Amino acid sequence: MNPILSKEILSKHLKTSINLSDSELNYIFSHFKIKKYKKHQFLFQEGDFIEFDYFILNGIVKSYMTDSYGKEHIINLAYEYLWISDYLALFGNKRTNQCACCIEETNVLSISLNDKDKLCNEIPSIRKYFREKNRKAIISYHNRITSMLTLSIDEKHEWFKNEFSKILNKVPKSLIASYIGVSRETLSRTKEKKYNRKWSKNHLLHEKISIQ
Repeated sequence: MNPILSKEILSKHLKTSINLSDSELNYIFSHFKIKKYKKHQFLFQEGDFIEFDYFILNGIVKSYMTDSYGKEHIINLAYEYLWISDYLALFGNKRTNQCACCIEETNVLSISLNDKDKLCNEIPSIRKYFREKNRKAIISYHNRITSMLTLSIDEKHEWFKNEFSKILNKVPKSLIASYIGVSRETLSRTKEKKYNRKWSKNHLLHEKISIQ
């Protein structure tokens, strides 16, 4: 993606939350690097030191951990105008135990933690933006944990569809299952049971109407 379009996207996104002058936007953008990734390419892999936070211009990225059996556990999903990184590793200056992989061709803007801190110290509105971003992220993680602990599989699937309606048709069912903590087979059986219940209900209603 060319720098002009990248800057326009970031500027538009920032201006939905804060007020910035053109000179401030130019200065902010100068601290970002444009990066393009192909489908299945990694932003970072297990064992890497995490240096950057990534703003998604377009595309979809999943971050995940792999257990001792080789099973993926989805930590996060990010698409356009969202951010992604391993923040424990980024803030702790340590190696990550996660991978971040592109589900489709993806363009990002990356910024180092040092540059982000520098901007926050120099521009109060940017500090406000990242503070609000962090607040929303904490609420989102809390809601996800609560939902995964308390909802049925069918309810978890509905929750996922509401949360990720913009990319629902772009992600494989196996990823959806991993995100809500079930196997793909279990998710398929749950959806089939739901369809059968709905069909039976409609069939009984049709019979009742026919008898009347």
